[in-house]
Amino acid sequence: RQPFGGWKRSAYGPGSKAGGPLYVASLCRMENDPAADLTSHLSKAALAAHEGVHGKDPEAAHFALSLAEFEKPVDPSALKSEANVYRRLPLNKAIPDATPYLRLSAGANSEECYRALKVILAMRHVWVVSVDPSHDPYLIERVAEVAGFCEVQPEDEFAEMIQPHARVRVVGRVGPVLREACRVHGIPLFNGPVTNCPRLEFHPYYLEQALSVTRHRHGNPLPDPRDPVVRAGWDRAGLLSGGA
Repeated sequence: RQPFGGWKRSAYGPGSKAGGPLYVASLCRMENDPAADLTSHLSKAALAAHEGVHGKDPEAAHFALSLAEFEKPVDPSALKSEANVYRRLPLNKAIPDATPYLRLSAGANSEECYRALKVILAMRHVWVVSVDPSHDPYLIERVAEVAGFCEVQPEDEFAEMIQPHARVRVVGRVGPVLREACRVHGIPLFNGPVTNCPRLEFHPYYLEQALSVTRHRHGNPLPDPRDPVVRAGWDRAGLLSGGA
């Protein structure tokens, strides 16, 4: 089906776009398949190309390689008379005052914490990461290296810090104070297991948008947007480049 609806907040669930490709998935609890072999999805050449940045960590390479495809605007309907472009924009690019938060709660699984950091590293956006002081000092040091801003604090302090228009990804348990703060501010809260599926892990920190552009006037086709002159106009509007 074609994308529809612009920036929608009317959908039931944690903030996914109604009719979007991950809407149903956002209503489910996803977990890793223990038997899955991550490296089977990556060619040896792709892994080698990313070793300089990510070492020999196939999971980190998997996230990095998947980001460009995730951010690419698409037009699944491919109509000649109309463009129906579906795109994703980073939260803090679509809404300048919005902040994406990652919270590593007390008792959170260390493997999931490190995987969440790999997601941040792949996206390279400005992040605020809140870490419970009970975590291992080594983990806290890694967070400080990766995050744009790192705060070591208990959950009640983090709940007071979050601002409207934010999105919160929690690794581990969500306490009642944080849950209530998100409810009051209308903030989407994501607290499922951290998987090795890039689409699921990037999704909480992006806003989805559908853009429709008529390609005809009274039945007369307009120039193809791939024409260099027309494309420049599309780029200025941000339809092809992913800009606001």
